[in-house]
Amino acid sequence: LINAECYTAWGVRKACIALGMHSAAVELSFLSLVLRKHPKSEEAWSHRQWVVRQTCLQDLDVAEEFKLCQQCAERHPRNYYAWSYRLFIASQLKDKPDLLVRELQSVREWTKTHISDGSGFCLMQNLLALLIQGGRDDQLEVQVAFVNTLLRTYRKHESMWIHKRWLCAQMLDRQWTAQVLEQWRFAEEVMQSALSQLAHTADDPLIDERAEAATFAFALAFCLWLSEQAAAAETAT
Repeated sequence: LINAECYTAWGVRKACIALGMHSAAVELSFLSLVLRKHPKSEEAWSHRQWVVRQTCLQDLDVAEEFKLCQQCAERHPRNYYAWSYRLFIASQLKDKPDLLVRELQSVREWTKTHISDGSGFCLMQNLLALLIQGGRDDQLEVQVAFVNTLLRTYRKHESMWIHKRWLCAQMLDRQWTAQVLEQWRFAEEVMQSALSQLAHTADDPLIDERAEAATFAFALAFCLWLSEQAAAAETAT
């Protein structure tokens, strides 16, 4: 509880579990306490992953695992170890697409209030990759709609434009030409809106000139990237 980074202590606890001196369930409860006090402890997260590997998935409270990760992410923004562990748990659910979809929806809700934290977008990409591998391409279109809705309000955040590129790359791989063209048009609309706002900065002091300039730059970069990717895809075919 005082020093969560003591590798030797975690090693002793692993030996205790291996010898049957206490159960994995007890260790997980103890780790939850440690991680709530030290949310970004690499050693504690690593040890928790080891404990889970010793546990039958059916005996694991997956919802509680996701809840702990989210609490730690709230306490320490951009918590790489918490998000990596969350992906590790999700990767154990490859044959349970309904649980993966539920987790994806949960991360979407979290992202709405943490737009500038790219960790959520990174996890969503990995969750979508797992779902797509399992034949759930429908979630790709749901995600595109979700991102476009966010961009209408928070369009100056680069993390969303980067995530949008990943989504379009998946659509290009599937030759979803109409859907890709729709994303191009969306970005063009954003650019036109940003230019319109920039043209009125002298008349309206409420317009954030830097934000609108960033928005235009991100949308333009997206369009240039998409045109390059589309041309490469056409050449390949």
